[in-house]
Amino acid sequence: MKSLKIVTVNGVEVRLKDLVKTLSRYTTAVVVVNDDDIYRVSLRGSGTLLHRDGSFYLACCYHQVRDCDLRNVGIFHGDEAVVVTSNTVLYSEKSSDSDFHDLMLFDFTETVKRNPNLKHKFFNFKKIAPKGPLQYTAFLQVSGYVSQYQEYDLGERNHLGLARSNIICRLNRSSNDHSLLVISPAEKPLDYDPDGLSGGAAFTVQFVDGKANVFFAGIVTRAGKRDIHILKSGYILSMMKP
Repeated sequence: MKSLKIVTVNGVEVRLKDLVKTLSRYTTAVVVVNDDDIYRVSLRGSGTLLHRDGSFYLACCYHQVRDCDLRNVGIFHGDEAVVVTSNTVLYSEKSSDSDFHDLMLFDFTETVKRNPNLKHKFFNFKKIAPKGPLQYTAFLQVSGYVSQYQEYDLGERNHLGLARSNIICRLNRSSNDHSLLVISPAEKPLDYDPDGLSGGAAFTVQFVDGKANVFFAGIVTRAGKRDIHILKSGYILSMMKP
């Protein structure tokens, strides 16, 4: 880590000191539009914005939005005053213990066509990380909107303040659920409740042919102070439109 100064993100070299900011921008706050003049939106944790073969998606977990009208799920458009929503929702209807069936993809392709200035928010998901020895992984980064750090005061002050948390992690252990990757904070367990992290993006920095490359690792499905469960990117890819 100390000798690592440059990493490659989709063919573009990025300084290590700029990497956290670069990768965190692909994690967004998931919001639900309410039919209320004061509490116009509700915060529903985190989501990951992905671009694949001309299509644009918001990836998050079903448990984040299961009690709301999915047509009202959206993201902020540049500021905290305008919310844009999707046209189509993709998800698995199968009932299973696997976290894969908690995945939801909101298709924002038509929304992005109408608002092309949104394109830069979506990570270009070109390929999944190659399999290799654990020592080829330098570290992972997870980002998300932890609930306790958000300022939600639409009643008295009409104020909504969003704060994104970034966590540097290491590989931990395998999971009985083959769709999951279990990682842990790199230095010590978190000293706060990571509620709200679900849906946030996870990226891995891996060495390929001696060079450090960034790959989309997946999204958070569950998080505790010691363990963070990631739905692997390959499973997310399998649900995207061919």
